Amino acid sequence: RTRVERLKRYPSRAGRASGTVVLWLKVTSSGTLAGVGISRSSGNALLDQAAISAVQKARMPAAPNGLTQGTHTFSLPIRFAR
Repeated sequence: RTRVERLKRYPSRAGRASGTVVLWLKVTSSGTLAGVGISRSSGNALLDQAAISAVQKARMPAAPNGLTQGTHTFSLPIRFAR
């Protein structure tokens, strides 16, 4: 979450829109992003795209030792407010 929040940018063309987009993330055990999509839209396409962009730019950490190989799926809410 912290890595994504640091890269989150409020789109200037979104005006004073606010909302929360919930994304699903699929991450490999090595920390590679294998997929991202919208589980619940914020209601604003610009905010939704900004959330996806932040996730795509973020470097994910590798999974802790002991987790099985493969991919892990997470849900990540991202809030935008002016």
